[in-house]
Amino acid sequence: MAEKFKDEAVTEEVTKTEEKACKKNGKKVLIAVIACVAVAVLAVGGFFVYRIFRNNDPVKVTSDAIRGLKDNIKDAKDENPGLTKLLEGKDPYEVNTSIKVTLPQKMGTLGANILAQIDAKNEMFRADVNAKFDKELLFDMSAILDSKNLAFKFPDTMKNYYSVDISEAMSEFKESMKEIDTKAFEKAMKYDYTKLIDYLADAIEDALDKGDFKKTNDEISVDGKDIKVNKYTAKITAKEATKIASSFLTKVSKDSELIDVFATLTDTDKKDIKEFLNDTIKELKDVDVDGDEYILYSVYVSKTGKVVGYGFEFEGVEITIATRNDVTEIKATASGVTISLTIEEKSDDHVVIILSTVGISATLDIKDEVKTVKKNSEYKEELTIELKLSVMGQEDITAKIEAESTIKKIDSVSKAKDAKDIEKLTAAEQATLQKEVEGSAAYKTIMALTKSMEKNPYLTQASKEVPYYNY
Repeated sequence: MAEKFKDEAVTEEVTKTEEKACKKNGKKVLIAVIACVAVAVLAVGGFFVYRIFRNNDPVKVTSDAIRGLKDNIKDAKDENPGLTKLLEGKDPYEVNTSIKVTLPQKMGTLGANILAQIDAKNEMFRADVNAKFDKELLFDMSAILDSKNLAFKFPDTMKNYYSVDISEAMSEFKESMKEIDTKAFEKAMKYDYTKLIDYLADAIEDALDKGDFKKTNDEISVDGKDIKVNKYTAKITAKEATKIASSFLTKVSKDSELIDVFATLTDTDKKDIKEFLNDTIKELKDVDVDGDEYILYSVYVSKTGKVVGYGFEFEGVEITIATRNDVTEIKATASGVTISLTIEEKSDDHVVIILSTVGISATLDIKDEVKTVKKNSEYKEELTIELKLSVMGQEDITAKIEAESTIKKIDSVSKAKDAKDIEKLTAAEQATLQKEVEGSAAYKTIMALTKSMEKNPYLTQASKEVPYYNY
């Protein structure tokens, strides 16, 4: 009996211990959950608090927006670096493009095939162009250029290439190129021009203060949605504009690398450039800026602290730039008439642009995709541009451009074999050449365009007004 009581006592003790442990562990879990929730709330709340305080300073909002331009430039540079390397490298490459243009109102179809081969290192270039309107041949020509000869051929009438000695002209061209300081150009290309963006942003922060802006409640429409915002507006007079320009030029004058680039490009002493900048800065500080002209500059910030847009008002013209998600709208209003430009980035390769005003709407749908066939040596680009024009409820006018290109590395530029030297042609061969040229589609198209221009009174009058200098 005592044994049984002892076992029950032990069991009860163990149970109590387990319950305490469970409660203790439960508390730990609960504390951990609460801690995680608290951290998450603080993190999210902290983000919104930071954004609200940061974006409630319209000066910082403006300078941040300007600095953001650097990211756009960087994105453009980083896009398809392999293709950029191929096009800018020393290896020969070719671009083979097929273009189809569907004209509006069933007016027909224009088609073209263009082949370009480039070898910059060995100074060789080739271009083949074939163009048709529906089934009618408009242009068909092949040209090959090297440092000594220009070979050409109209494939629709010629079996062979003809060549012209251009060595003398090329020598003169090379001599003229020597006068250009390539080192100056290289130095200019190496400079990081995005620093100028920072200079401008810094100048705005130096010239303007949060106190220059007046806060009001407003509403702005973006992509069909009305958003309640805080509107911060400042009156930018000539005085403020002068401060911004002066601060910007001051920062430029302290950039020795940029001064060196200016000096090299303009063949001017660096001291003279610095002196010019300092004189300009002094003039800006001393200039009389007591005029009545001004620009109203506004920053629109949502109630959650997100920058929605910017606005400018000047002499009855109002311009707003607003963004929501992937849609940017630019509206310009003057004399009661509004013109709207909407840019929607549906994806990295797809953009839709809509321009609209009273009774008129034009839509441009652009798709441009580059695919890597073989890294650093072959790429494929597909471009489609669709246009739709709507006018006063009439039937839509549509047009379409489709282009497909292959860009790839090649061993060498194709040469013109067995080309006939024009200088060595017999009289009979010269007559044949003339007949082949005049019978070609390219010649007929060029002559038709020339006659059309001669019949146009506006073009004829314009050509007469262009001065002619007989050297």
